[in-house]
Amino acid sequence: MRVATTRPETLFGYTAVAVNSEDERYKKYIGKNVVLPISNRLVPVVGDIHADPAFGTGVVKTTPICTNPLFIRTWEASLSIA
Repeated sequence: MRVATTRPETLFGYTAVAVNSEDERYKKYIGKNVVLPISNRLVPVVGDIHADPAFGTGVVKTTPICTNPLFIRTWEASLSIA
């Protein structure tokens, strides 16, 4: 699974990665963990219908340093934000 980013320094802030829950490529990963490069930290894969499977790799980072809707839903799902 690849997460495309133009800002690799944000990798340290990732709390989860989101995929579209209908995307056949990634459905099997929802509820599992992936290893972040550089930090070798595990983060969960969450399903979210707002992750656009046609944009980039279809995998979206969620991080508390961004105020995007995916982070808000990740936080609401009680995933770790530290």
